[in-house]
Amino acid sequence: MKLGGNSEDMRKKNRCTVLEILMKYDKISRADLVRQTGLNKATITNIINDFSQSGIVKHSGPVIASNGRKTAGISLDMRDVVTLVIRINRYNISFAFCNVHGEISDFRDEMFEDDDSIERVLEILRRNTKYLLDNRKNRKVLGISIGILGWLFRHNGHIIAKTDGFPELAKVDIKEEMEKMFPGYKIILEHDAKLSALAEWKEYTKNTNTISGTMLNIIGGIGFGGGIIINGELFHGSNGVAGEVGHMGINFNAVNYSPNSNSTYRGTYEEYASPRALQNDVLNHLMDFPETILNDRSTLKDIYAAYEQNDPLAVWAVNRSARLMAYGLTGLIFVINPNVIVLGDKIIHSERFMAKLKHYLREYLPSELFDNLELRMSTFNEAGVLLGASVAMVNYYLKSHKMIDFIEENFNG
Repeated sequence: MKLGGNSEDMRKKNRCTVLEILMKYDKISRADLVRQTGLNKATITNIINDFSQSGIVKHSGPVIASNGRKTAGISLDMRDVVTLVIRINRYNISFAFCNVHGEISDFRDEMFEDDDSIERVLEILRRNTKYLLDNRKNRKVLGISIGILGWLFRHNGHIIAKTDGFPELAKVDIKEEMEKMFPGYKIILEHDAKLSALAEWKEYTKNTNTISGTMLNIIGGIGFGGGIIINGELFHGSNGVAGEVGHMGINFNAVNYSPNSNSTYRGTYEEYASPRALQNDVLNHLMDFPETILNDRSTLKDIYAAYEQNDPLAVWAVNRSARLMAYGLTGLIFVINPNVIVLGDKIIHSERFMAKLKHYLREYLPSELFDNLELRMSTFNEAGVLLGASVAMVNYYLKSHKMIDFIEENFNG
């Protein structure tokens, strides 16, 4: 019996290894599957035959194998296998389905106030999640994966969201509450920046054909959130707080000269360089730039557009943001020493901004570090968190080998 159990575990492990590679490529040859998995040709043939009978792989025409030869290609076809992905933001909660190919559908969004009760938040979660599950049609749901703002504190088996200015979120363990509302579904709750990092890492490894390295992913909106990935694994730290770059102090004396009367003004990174800080800079300096086209109702989108149009206030504010962002990144680079840094969500996507950011980093960093650093903007924009929520669920199923059980239960061939 023990030998049989080990044999079954190996069968599932091999199939999950093949699935993971199939998810990475649009199409691939069997020979390259042999090369990348280390499994022999007969094993790959058996696995692909089983997957073909289940209907989750298909022939996809010719492909150029790694040896340069043209051969028959195969590709994964699991578009009806989805994760219900959710993002809890400060003023809204987003819901969608995302399949294992990274395709988002059925997007819906509901607004709320950050002084709403936790009961109101839970009701929004319950109602919208139930609506999507009731209207899944023929889709097969792996589970429910949730990204949340703030920082997540993990202790004694509980996960509590700590969000500045939104204490209601800390009153319950949202993962536990969702498990009560939707028993039988796998529930994942993770910090939004960490989920975004998973999506960025998947894209990075696909484009670079590497599985090792260190990535720092920063998303910006109300504040800054960060996710650290080391050799493909999220780094959480002792209580899950690792990567919370927005709370890093960059101005020790801030409270001494801050125009704010709030004594809790801490001189943290996000208070100077986040998109909200940029918007506040514009608002506070309108009188200094009378020729600006911006006003007290200008949105981030307005500011970014004005920057590209050389509006003097927008240029001053965005360039200041670039300098402050570079200053904070310099400290993070010395602590984490990442191969790549990705900036996303509401951080400005602009070649001019990126050039200015690199200009300051070149000033602050030794050439040995700057020359070996890849710095880029996310291609996912605000969808990165939802995509990462799907990646987290798929990773759980692959690493636990439960994906094979799921396939065998839901696909009849």
